This record gives sequence, C-alpha cells and structure tokens, in this order.
Amino acid sequence: MSYEILFTEEHREQVVHNHGEEVANQLEERLEKKQKELELISEPNQLGRRFYNYFGYDGVKIAEPSFKAHRNQYRGILILVENADALVFYKVIQKKERYESSEQFRTVQSIEKNPRKVMKYAKDVVLEEMDL
Repeated sequence: MSYEILFTEEHREQVVHNHGEEVANQLEERLEKKQKELELISEPNQLGRRFYNYFGYDGVKIAEPSFKAHRNQYRGILILVENADALVFYKVIQKKERYESSEQFRTVQSIEKNPRKVMKYAKDVVLEEMDL
C-alpha cells in the first residue's frame, strides 16, 4: 500500500501568492519527506502516525503536516481520497493565534460545513493528476 501526495504547480503558485516563495519551498520539502514516509506504510491505520494531526469530519479525512518558515509554524492541509490512495493539497495556514480564533480553525469549520464540496475538489484533482 502506498499513498501519493498531490501538490500541483497550481497549488505551489497559490502558496507563493498567499505566503511567499520560502513558505512554498519549505512546504515542498516537507511534503517530499512525508511522501518518503508514506512509502513505508503497509496498512491504512498507520497513516495517522505520519502527520502532526490526522482527523476526520463527515467522511472527509484531513492530514496536517507541520513545518517552519520565516521562524513561524505552518500547517499544510491535505485531504485523503481513500479509493485513490491519494492525499490532495488543500491549503497552507500559518499558526499564529489561539486555535479557536485561528485560520486553521476556520478552515476546518469550512470543511466540516461543506464536506461534499471539499471531497469533490480533492477527487477532481486526483482525476486530473493521476489520469484515472
């Protein structure tokens, strides 16, 4: 069993636009490391051990790799598409506030309110990138 992280050029441009080149570079580096770790997974239940956070809402499973850039903590938000064994990049956020008032919390709330929309986005990326 092997999972693939899908981080496209369009995703990279989005991160550069919102957070800058260094954040995009650090995120790519972290995702490459995570990709190597995912190659060691033999069962789906081991996925949660490879990320800072791994949780789900209404059928949407979210993995959050943690990384640093500009002396700040960041989280990538990846959406698991189980039937394709893929983790699709969704967003990167900077950790700078208490969780209850943070962008991370608002993003998770948005995913919780619109799980079908989020899964459609992730599945569309899988279809485009993996030629399924």
